[in-house]
Amino acid sequence: EPIDQYAVPRSLRTSMRHPQVNKASLKQFYAKYCEAVPPADHPAGPDGVAGEKFLELFQDLEVDPSCDVAALALSAACNASEMGVFRRREFICGCAVLEVDNLNDLRKKMPELRAGVLQGKALPEVYAYTFGVALEAPSKVLPLEEAQQYWALLLPEWPLREEFCEWAGKHMRGKAISRDLWMMVLKLATEVPADLSTYDENPAWPVVFDEFVEYYREKRGA
Repeated sequence: EPIDQYAVPRSLRTSMRHPQVNKASLKQFYAKYCEAVPPADHPAGPDGVAGEKFLELFQDLEVDPSCDVAALALSAACNASEMGVFRRREFICGCAVLEVDNLNDLRKKMPELRAGVLQGKALPEVYAYTFGVALEAPSKVLPLEEAQQYWALLLPEWPLREEFCEWAGKHMRGKAISRDLWMMVLKLATEVPADLSTYDENPAWPVVFDEFVEYYREKRGA
């Protein structure tokens, strides 16, 4: 398998030079965790890190994928096409871009991946990636319940997150999040202060946000 920079989020590419990894070591690292993952003719390879092996990898990385955003950041670096699976090409290319070829080096990289998201530098790309990988084909929308779990990982510091989720759970029609709405939540969380003082400066917010803001202001007596 050639190691290349294919389809990797821009914020995660160190540069366009050839990554400095030992290919033999990287293949050995991958072999420790891989198993056959159908279909055999998948463009990213007939095998991958999945199921028990996926959990074992994260255990060895000392990361809990259920509550640590570093796991999502690694999936984004690998550009993994399905949740909970790193196919051969995805894993090898992702590690190459991160310039790691063994377990120890990848473990040391996890704090950096976590900080990249939580401090905002890699957040837009990991956030956009998450929506696509979380969808269950052929659905084009994410159930609100699932979206809430990802928001807790990706936007833990957003002061209005719980309030918005609670409101959406009671008042949102369909209880499903489209890609557009998903991306607008990021905008609301990162560009508007918690007191919503600058909210009205942007006339392009979706109606659902207008309704939430109206509810929130009434509740706060603003």
